[in-house]
Amino acid sequence: MESTTYTETVESVDVDETNKPVFVDRRQLLVWRIFHGTHFLLGGLCFIAGSCMYFTTVYGPYPKALVAGGWLFTIGSLFFLLADLQEWAHYLHSYWFCWFHREEYEISNSDVFRHTRSSPLGLWERSEVGINVFASVCGSICYLIGSIFFIPALSNYLIAGDWLFIVGSALIFLSQGWKVFRLSRMNPDDKTDHKFRFANILRDAPTFFADTFTGFGGVFYFVGTILFLPRFNLSDFDENRASILFVVGGCCFTLGAMDLFIEIKNAYDILNDPEKRAIYDIIGMKGLKTEGWEIITRTKTSREILDEYERLIKEREEKRFNQITNPNSSVYATINLTDIFINDGLPKIEITDFNVEQNIDISLTNQDTTTINANVTIRNGRGIGTLTTSFRRIFSDLSWFRIDLIFGQRPYIGLYYFRRITQKLHANVHTTFSLIKNRKTIITSGFIFSLNYQLTHNLTSSLQWKTGRNSFMKGILQYDKQKWMISSAIQLGFVNTFAAIDGVYKFPDICNLRCSLK
Repeated sequence: MESTTYTETVESVDVDETNKPVFVDRRQLLVWRIFHGTHFLLGGLCFIAGSCMYFTTVYGPYPKALVAGGWLFTIGSLFFLLADLQEWAHYLHSYWFCWFHREEYEISNSDVFRHTRSSPLGLWERSEVGINVFASVCGSICYLIGSIFFIPALSNYLIAGDWLFIVGSALIFLSQGWKVFRLSRMNPDDKTDHKFRFANILRDAPTFFADTFTGFGGVFYFVGTILFLPRFNLSDFDENRASILFVVGGCCFTLGAMDLFIEIKNAYDILNDPEKRAIYDIIGMKGLKTEGWEIITRTKTSREILDEYERLIKEREEKRFNQITNPNSSVYATINLTDIFINDGLPKIEITDFNVEQNIDISLTNQDTTTINANVTIRNGRGIGTLTTSFRRIFSDLSWFRIDLIFGQRPYIGLYYFRRITQKLHANVHTTFSLIKNRKTIITSGFIFSLNYQLTHNLTSSLQWKTGRNSFMKGILQYDKQKWMISSAIQLGFVNTFAAIDGVYKFPDICNLRCSLK
């Protein structure tokens, strides 16, 4: 899952710009990328299917499921190893090419390397990519051998297989984290700049998400395999908990492979569009991310193209900077003034509730948005704080998915999915998972399914159904105009059944007057 940072040209000895992705420079490397991404995708799917075989509700009535699970893990690990060996072979091919033409390579990249080839730091600079890829290969080898020991016929070596899986997961996580760190230090605008910069990561979002999801997959399998060890696996609940982590880890591997195919599609579009290829040959990959290049290449010289590009990229960076550094903040305070009306002496004024909230939205790509929210509340002398990190991906103009990570007194994960069925009808579902009992038990409050239909321009209706504990069915009818809004709701539940009417009158730029009856 490496984005190679140098290029090869067999016809010429010179080594091109280090910021050009190698899969665009040679057409045969596009085929290499397809095989690499396909192997990784098949490995992730096999891991998901194999993980499902270890639920007690699956292998209980079907004992052969354990055999299928062991073989699925073995086949998936083999696909992962093939993908990493392809990457390793590609690196070795590039390495020997640069070795045979090392004088030209050193001259063309003199502004990239900070140390001479003969020094230890210089050797590290030139071999860092290879060591990084080799760590992934070692992790896949541990996966393959450990998976073989998962087959029931080799049950005597099951513990050894668990430990090999733990070591392999750790290597995968460290390798992918290392790749993200290297990506953050690759500045295509200044090849001598090796500092960690978040903006460098945003320049290549598909690679970042591919490496990040793969790293998270290693984390989930690392934790899940530890929970499969005999000292932690004492009941059906313990085994199912580890299996859930396995399934989530397999999903992360699969999402990483899907991001690889986004890179492949971008490469294919460039190779089959003469205009885009012409822009790429002049500027590089970064030039294709600026609008208006089709017109510029027809009407302006190369020098004017470069000047126009620098202006456009500067405007885009300023716009992105303003978006990132423009947070939303709010402060709420509840002041108790009742003592003014019941005490003839000096009144005692209390602030019973004080809340500070700050929210930052970071647009990563056109489809991906990250939100960071911090909230601190002081109520009756006690303070509570939460930190929420949200990631939302828009799949199309009809649906989006969001995951929330909330850290506070009781950390939990929220999952949201929205789908627009027609122009007036849309549906969504969300749920939360939290940890209790010293964070050893995972619980969920249930799922909430919602259907919303717009009856008229101002009138909307909604139907909600909550499962799990405190389940209910709720209907909402809302009429909203520019100056006032009224809504009614009826809820039927085992614990809480009620009817409510809520009205709001809006005083523009002043306040809102609310009246409720429940």
